[in-house]
Amino acid sequence: MRYFFLVLAFVSFSVLSINAQKQYSCKSGQNVVVDGASNFLSSNIQELVDERASWAPDSLALYQSLLEKEKRNRLELAKLERLMAILDYDLQRASKEDKNTFKAKQQTAKKDIARCEKEYEQLSGLIQKMVKRQEKAAKEPKVAERPADQVVAEIGAEEVITTQPINEDPPKAEEVKSEKIVINKIEEAHKENNCEVVFKGKDETSKKKRITLAPQRLLTYTPEKMKNYFKLKDFLTISMAAEKHSGKYNFDIEARFASKDVMRSYGVILKTDFLRMQFVNGKRVFLKVLEVTEPYLDRQGGETIYKVKCTLNNEQDISVLETQYLDSFGIMWSTGFEDYMVYDVDFILRQLKCLRNDR
Repeated sequence: MRYFFLVLAFVSFSVLSINAQKQYSCKSGQNVVVDGASNFLSSNIQELVDERASWAPDSLALYQSLLEKEKRNRLELAKLERLMAILDYDLQRASKEDKNTFKAKQQTAKKDIARCEKEYEQLSGLIQKMVKRQEKAAKEPKVAERPADQVVAEIGAEEVITTQPINEDPPKAEEVKSEKIVINKIEEAHKENNCEVVFKGKDETSKKKRITLAPQRLLTYTPEKMKNYFKLKDFLTISMAAEKHSGKYNFDIEARFASKDVMRSYGVILKTDFLRMQFVNGKRVFLKVLEVTEPYLDRQGGETIYKVKCTLNNEQDISVLETQYLDSFGIMWSTGFEDYMVYDVDFILRQLKCLRNDR
C-alpha cells in the first residue's frame, strides 16, 4: 500500500509538472510561456512586430531579431531555474560524499543565471532604446527620409558610415545548419575594458604601423544533446582580436573545444576555406584565411585549440562592420559549415571603435 501511494504521488507530480505553465513577462512587452518542463509554448512576438508595421523594413527586422534573442534568453533562464530546482532536490537526498559535488553544480548554475540576467538587461536596453528612437522620429516633422541602414546603425554606433554593397563573395558552400543553441557570456567587466591594446607601433616584418587588441570572447556554444556532459563549461568558446595593420583590418580567431577528440568530428580549417559574419539586417561579410595554426591539444586543460588569422574578403565591407549589429558567426570546417548565434550583438562595433580611437 505504501508503495502504491509513492507511485501515485510520483505520477501526480509528473502530470502537474507537464500541465503547469509559467510566463516570463519582459520589459519589451513580450510574454514568453513555457510548460512545467521548461519547454517553449508561446510568445507574442508577432503581435509586437505587427504593432510597429509602420517602421522601415530594416528597423523592423532588427527589432524582431532582438525580440527573438530575448525569447531565447528567457527560455535559457527557464531551463536554468528548473536545473536549480532539480539540484536542490538532489542535494537534500545526497550522501555526505556527494553533497560537495551538487553544491559545486549549484554554484555553476547560479553563475549561469546571473550571466543570463545580464544578457537580458543588455537586450532590453537595446530594444527600449530602439523603440524610443523610432517614437521620437515619428513625432518629428519629416524633412528628408534617411536610409534605414543609417537609422539602425545609430542605435549602437556613434559614427555613421553608409553601408556599401557586398560585391564579391567566396564560392558558397552548402550550409549544414547546426543546432543554433548558443550561450554568449557577456561580462560587463570585459565590455568596460574592451580597448586593451597588446601591440601598438611599427610591425617588425612589414615595417608598417600596426594596432592589435587583446582577444575577447565572442561566443560560446554547446549542442543541446551535449548539455548534460558540459554543465561546468561550454563545449566551444570562440574568441576574437581585431587588428589594424597598414590601414587594413585583420582578425585573430581562436576556437577552443573542451574535448580531446574533436578533430574527428570537425576536422580542420583550411587556408582555402572562409569564415562568415552575418548581421541582423541580412548582410553577410566573408573573411578569407591568411594564416592557419595547426590544431593542438592543451593537455592540462584537455582542450583542442584552433587558431586562424583572417582579413576581409572585400575591403569595402568594413562599412558594414562599423555600422551593423552582428547576428551570427560561421566557420567552414573541413567537415562542413556551422553557424553560431551571437548574443553580444555590438561586439564588432566596439572592437572597431577601439581601433579608430587609438590612433
